[in-house]
Amino acid sequence: MIARRSFLKTSTLAAAGLAAASVGLRTAFSRSSGFVTGMQINPDIDNLRVVACCDPSMENSVPLKWDTASQNSVVNAAKVSDVMDAMARALAQKADTQAAWATILKKPDAKAWPDVRIAIKVNCSGLDATTGLHPRAAFINKICSVLNGFGVPFASMVIYDTMDDAVSNFSGFKGTLLPADVVVSNGGDTFPVTVMGEALKCTTLIQNADVLVNIGVNKPHIATWVGLTMTCKNHVGTITRGAHGSNCPQDLTQLFELNKNEAIIGTPSAGVPCRQQLCIVDSLWSSKAGDWSCIPDTPLYYAVMGTFGPAVDYLTTRKIRIDIMNCTTHPDADLNRFITDFGYADADRQSLTTLTPDQNFGRGWVEVPASGIIYGHSSTAPGAQTVELLISGRNKRASLLHVSFPSTEPVAGASVFSPDGRLVCLLESPLAGRFTWDGTAGGGHHAGPGQYYLQIHGPHMARSYHFSYY
Repeated sequence: MIARRSFLKTSTLAAAGLAAASVGLRTAFSRSSGFVTGMQINPDIDNLRVVACCDPSMENSVPLKWDTASQNSVVNAAKVSDVMDAMARALAQKADTQAAWATILKKPDAKAWPDVRIAIKVNCSGLDATTGLHPRAAFINKICSVLNGFGVPFASMVIYDTMDDAVSNFSGFKGTLLPADVVVSNGGDTFPVTVMGEALKCTTLIQNADVLVNIGVNKPHIATWVGLTMTCKNHVGTITRGAHGSNCPQDLTQLFELNKNEAIIGTPSAGVPCRQQLCIVDSLWSSKAGDWSCIPDTPLYYAVMGTFGPAVDYLTTRKIRIDIMNCTTHPDADLNRFITDFGYADADRQSLTTLTPDQNFGRGWVEVPASGIIYGHSSTAPGAQTVELLISGRNKRASLLHVSFPSTEPVAGASVFSPDGRLVCLLESPLAGRFTWDGTAGGGHHAGPGQYYLQIHGPHMARSYHFSYY
């Protein structure tokens, strides 16, 4: 069991106390603990369930520059919050937002929420705070707000990156885009971690944390890392060799072993949940090619999240970088290892793309429809087309949902399915790109209120979108 101690209650004291925080905590973690084949990160959510939402209104305009301030100035934080709530409901398969977040984020049974400590890993790689793609503050702030709603003090939350400058990127947002009392840190003291026989260093910030949230971005990278850096590669800023430029793992195998380590996964047992509980990819923008330092060139307007980082990275790459961005820098043999190196059979991996979640026991890429948007030429993500579902609710009020589907795939049809995979209704399309549903199920009776999937298919692929019907 990892020994832990409380975070200090102000950001100033917290920064000053980083070195002292590790006294008596220098246990060397090895691969003998942490993630093991068959482990469920969250007992209520399948590891291979990943949710996403494409919503161009998460940004009010295109950033004029790619410094941190300019990237954040155009973000619609209220819309990001709404999107993340919708994704939480879809991930947890709960109609109630509070119940959904409570299903995703769990505390040790022996602790009250005010005593829980939080670590949030952000990807700050880039040339510096003036150039580089980093998670937008709105995604970080949402997680802080949810946890504070549970009772966790903001001063017990630390936002960190030990290899790149989190302080320069995010401390200036405290009191505006981020809570004033949240701690922003570049690391501090470390403790030894052994990965594949190599002695590495891990920040004590997560050793002391009960809940770890991983917030990455959708970036390209060199071939060693399968051309991508998202949530798994994000932890190069958690477990390091200590010198910038030499911090990367030896190879893909060591990257995966690093992400299996007890320092990140924790020591789950009765009443003690896994430490890393949620992995998020801010995919509002990306680049087709380059490395960690490249300037974004492709607007995508996507957010992605799940409980299991390797599945989040794998499906974000398949569904966004390959299907929508048409990237050719992610070799199948290496990309597939994001699933199979974590103990899953190749048939499990294949089912994530050959079946939709309603056909696959909830596993796979679940899209959340955006609503209340007027799409225009300038706001539709390149490589995607908009498909609409007009729903006549039981209360006689109509709602219009908008979903994103790869533009290279002609829309051939759509259906509504129940969460357990039962066909509810085949849909008609009186207008190109728009389907309608009046709530009627097979046999002419009305479907009951609840959670459903809209499945859209073309000649070569299908996607499912989670929505609520009332």
